[in-house]
Amino acid sequence: MHQAVKNRRRGFATERKLVKMLEARGWRAFRVPTSGTGYSLPDVFAVNNKEKRIVAFEVKSTVEDHISVDGFQIRKLLSFLDAFRLYRGEAVIAVWFINNGWVFRVINGFPLQERYVVYVHDSSDWSP
Repeated sequence: MHQAVKNRRRGFATERKLVKMLEARGWRAFRVPTSGTGYSLPDVFAVNNKEKRIVAFEVKSTVEDHISVDGFQIRKLLSFLDAFRLYRGEAVIAVWFINNGWVFRVINGFPLQERYVVYVHDSSDWSP
């Protein structure tokens, strides 16, 4: 099997893992299978109607100690959230470090960059 196919499958599995974790904590969560279509949609989005919160996630998975996220992927999260102004929108990079678990990094309020790097030992600044 090609490495690209393995990476894609691992990515889908990681997105499903995030959805299950969010739902177990009382969120309504949805995986959006639009990767590579050009639409401004997140990999996963979740809604907490009680708190009027909506979160758009860029989901990554790696065995390495860090991962880079392109700025255009963050801009698509912010574009998606713009449609839900009645909610408190949060753009989050969710990284599953295969040997260490989740790290969640909030992007809201940070200056837009061309590339974001998340490290395995970064502290999460978002939780469900």
